[in-house]
Amino acid sequence: MIDDGSTDESPKICDEYAMLDSRIRVIHQKNKGVSAARNVGVKQSTGEYISFVDSDDYLHPRYFEILVKVAEKQGAEVSCCKWTWDVCDNPKTFPEVKLYGCETMSAEEAFRSGKIEKGPVCKIVKRTALGKTEFNENLSFLEDSIYTKTLLLNSLIQKVVFTPLILYYYYQRPTSASHTKHADERMPALKYSFAQISTYRDMKKQYLWTESTIKLLCSTRDIARKEKDGDTIVQCNEMARKLKSMVWKYRDLTLLKKTILTLFTASEFIYATTINVKMQLRKLKEKISK
Repeated sequence: MIDDGSTDESPKICDEYAMLDSRIRVIHQKNKGVSAARNVGVKQSTGEYISFVDSDDYLHPRYFEILVKVAEKQGAEVSCCKWTWDVCDNPKTFPEVKLYGCETMSAEEAFRSGKIEKGPVCKIVKRTALGKTEFNENLSFLEDSIYTKTLLLNSLIQKVVFTPLILYYYYQRPTSASHTKHADERMPALKYSFAQISTYRDMKKQYLWTESTIKLLCSTRDIARKEKDGDTIVQCNEMARKLKSMVWKYRDLTLLKKTILTLFTASEFIYATTINVKMQLRKLKEKISK
């Protein structure tokens, strides 16, 4: 357990848990941010697998049991599951799940499939397969997706297994970290992501380039729409203009993909409608699977 400079009773509570269970170790450090805390936790870990869970989220009681079982059976370095937006009102009550099948794929196929969560959650990773992959401690926005992309580009990961069971319960409050980031925290991450996009293109990783471009376009549009600072709005709009220009100059993209990317960010109405339809389809699929 990493106490990242907490100012409440958290350090005391952590120490009390450590006294109750010898498997629990507590590390107290000055506040350095979530990325630094995660990196310290990984470096101090001794287990065979690494898994990340965001604060306030819930795990099904069989989350680790199933993901480890599937990973070992398929010989995969990464084992993933489905998640849901629904909040468990009573975290002690979870639906029964039965493992009825899974899908194995390469890291590239996993990313392109759109089935795996783009952040570090909803999955377990063999510690030996992480290599030198770390969270960028200079970023406090988009660091999750940047980490996952770096992880999947890691040559140590040859096989990913996906189970269609909902084992992760994602809960996001209006005051959560991703909703309360200020422009001065977001802009460094946007600029870093913008620089990474050219790298993906040079590596011939079209799927990463496309996904990163869409995410960055959405982020710049979102910030420009909500931000009141004039300089920030100008920076976001200029970045969006350069991204759209890059889309049409990218030779490996078909005309259809270029058109879709352009339409996707052409107006706020199209953007909002697309996101809404995507969420409704996800909910419909979850109801059908149940």
